Amino acid sequence: IIKEKIYINISFKSISFKKIKPLLAYSIPMIPNALSWWVVGLSDRTMIAIIINTAANAVYSIASKFSNLLNSIFSVFSMSWQEFVSVHLKDDDNNEFISIMLEKTFEFFIVLSSLILIFLLISFNIIVGSNYYSSYFYIPILIAANVFSVLSGLLGGIYVAKKITKRVASTTLLSAFVNIVLNFVLIHYLGIYGAAFATLISYSVLAIIRLVDIKKIYKISFNCKSIFIYSVCFILSIIIYYIRNKIVGIIFIFILIIIYLRDNKRYLLDLKDLFIKRKNK
Repeated sequence: IIKEKIYINISFKSISFKKIKPLLAYSIPMIPNALSWWVVGLSDRTMIAIIINTAANAVYSIASKFSNLLNSIFSVFSMSWQEFVSVHLKDDDNNEFISIMLEKTFEFFIVLSSLILIFLLISFNIIVGSNYYSSYFYIPILIAANVFSVLSGLLGGIYVAKKITKRVASTTLLSAFVNIVLNFVLIHYLGIYGAAFATLISYSVLAIIRLVDIKKIYKISFNCKSIFIYSVCFILSIIIYYIRNKIVGIIFIFILIIIYLRDNKRYLLDLKDLFIKRKNK
């Protein structure tokens, strides 16, 4: 700043306090929101280490790495989602647009979750090894939790686009509180399973509260038949994962992919055309 004399271009007289106020009102609630997500992510491992031991914490951390793949992939999509919602906020068909996007994203992450489970069913011993074999059993619960986390993130993007970030913070704070309380209670009785179920319940509560709240703003509607089919498919993938039948798992994944391609053929073709147009430019 000093060497390049950037300070010449800084003028405190140009500060608009009228603009600062709405910017702070928008951004300050995002701070406790970010802290709450951090609490939810960290409280499980901390309380496992305190209540059980550090060895159990290591097992849980291994299980969490695979489920966190969903959040890593969603983080790439999240910013684009917020931008799209902001752009289409005042469109006449915004209710339909948001409903379709929520439904199709849910379907995609359900299929992705099932793929991760079957992949781990086949290759877990190679990737992880026998030292952390027990982490195998907690992964489906944590993956299911992260599906709800993705749904919560989608709904949170609508809050951000509508500039009602106070609701983002309040709902996430509630989820963090539920997570801490359940961790304290369930870990004592269920061990590592308690932490996994605490995460699943807290994310489920967050997703349900946000969905109910946002339905007051937008007339969101879903294809219940489609949601039911994909939910059943995910439950089946969990059952196959636990019974550890690799052949059935591979057959199931092929069937699930065929169902997904059939249901989303039109959207995938539109996506293909969009990529071709951008490539030609």
